[in-house]
Amino acid sequence: MKNIIRKYHSNIKKYLTKFNSYIQFRIDTTKYIIDKPSFHYQPLPWVGIITADIRGEATYGRWEAIQHYLKGYKSLKDIGCCVGFFCHKAVETFDMNTIGIDSDERFLRIAQYTKNNVKNGKNETFCNMLINEKNADLLPQTDVTILFSIWHHWCFRYGLDKATEILKIVWSKTNHILFFESGEEELKKEYKLPFDKKASEWLWDYLSSNLEEVKIEKVGEFAIGKYKNYSLPDHKRTVFAIFKT
Repeated sequence: MKNIIRKYHSNIKKYLTKFNSYIQFRIDTTKYIIDKPSFHYQPLPWVGIITADIRGEATYGRWEAIQHYLKGYKSLKDIGCCVGFFCHKAVETFDMNTIGIDSDERFLRIAQYTKNNVKNGKNETFCNMLINEKNADLLPQTDVTILFSIWHHWCFRYGLDKATEILKIVWSKTNHILFFESGEEELKKEYKLPFDKKASEWLWDYLSSNLEEVKIEKVGEFAIGKYKNYSLPDHKRTVFAIFKT
């Protein structure tokens, strides 16, 4: 009888935990809880969020371009993962082990809820971390690293020298490929970025001169997304694939 009661209590707890997660997900992704979930930055088709107003199409486009590089690798981290789109895709498509890192608790709750609906989602981990030059060495060693739209925040917050220091640590924590993207001309003034020529050319030279043993490829140019406050709304950012040689 005691075993039956324990099993009953255990099942109730599991149900309540799952129900609480569902309610929290709706709080995080709806306006009135009962309306349809949505998210503005990354799409999450695994939980019915097919589009994202700001960067949905751009996110799909980046995935289509980088996925061809991932075959055969076992681990990936996404720094500034938002709600984990690239982690979800990597575990679903290539059965990789992934870790998504972000400093926004709401984003991470959404990512954590979504992974339960992703094939191989058990291989995903999400971590709350605001990276700086003092803690970057705590990052896990992975075959692949994604660093999309984060470096310009480091430049703005810490200055170019410390942003470069962090980037070098990220590179040391990457076994094979780093995917890199930064804000460019559309953010140059607002973020006080150091470009003294075309941003994509400056970034190529910067990456080449500051990262050791590199081969760099231009993956493509992709829409920045539908940001109302950007000075060049039609600008396209360059995504680089940086390989260890």
